[in-house]
Order: sequence, then structure tokens, then C-alpha cells
Amino acid sequence: MNLKTSTALAVLLLGALSFFDLFGIEKAIVAILLGSAYLNESRGSSDKYKYPVCAGIGLGIISILILTVIMISKSPKW
Repeated sequence: MNLKTSTALAVLLLGALSFFDLFGIEKAIVAILLGSAYLNESRGSSDKYKYPVCAGIGLGIISILILTVIMISKSPKW
């Protein structure tokens, strides 16, 4: 397994694992940053791992949005 394959798999797994409470928001942030770096590196080439990386980034973003909504809804009302 080469570096591009490993990176694409790591982004997808981190994005999916960010939905579990044990693997919180920091995993989503790492998935977004790592996926963005991967997409910048492979810009202009036809890469078969582009779609799993985009899915991992999307999962990370969705996880952050869900956690933000939960935190806002659970915050004390003044």
C-alpha cells in the first residue's frame, strides 16, 4: 500500500470515526486538514481516491456541524 492509498483510507476512516463519542471533534478536524492537503497535492490529476477523500472530508464537516448544534442546544439559556 503506497502513501496516497494510506492517506485516502485514513481520511475516510477519520471522517467516519468522528461520529463516535470516543473519537470526537479532533478526529473530524484532522480528517478535514489531511483530506484538504491530499486534494491539493493531487490537483489536476485523475486520482481514483479523490471520491473517498471527499467523502471523509464531508463526514468530518457533518460531524462538526452536528456537534456544534448539540453544544448550542445544550448551552444554558441566559
